[in-house]
Amino acid sequence: MQKAFSLQPNELQQSQALESERLELLAQLGSMQLENERIRARLPQVIELQRKLVQGAVQRLGIERYNVAHIDRTNVIVDLPDEQASLPTTDENAHPNGVAKL
Repeated sequence: MQKAFSLQPNELQQSQALESERLELLAQLGSMQLENERIRARLPQVIELQRKLVQGAVQRLGIERYNVAHIDRTNVIVDLPDEQASLPTTDENAHPNGVAKL
């Protein structure tokens, strides 16, 4: 058997404040979950755009065969097969191993 007993005014006020906070936190959690889903959907798209950018830069340089390539700040770093590593660069600002000529 259940029986209801009235809360004291201070208990009622505390109960209402806690319920309000609980609902606010649940709303924030729902919002964060929606944002998380949006981010998870967008991340593969951005990764694909980065991949296409690297491929475009490598193609612009006329490099047909390479192991891997990535962008590092203002340069595209290309890992060439050994037989292509001795090819001259066409970029006058390029430096072997990233070291500037003095």
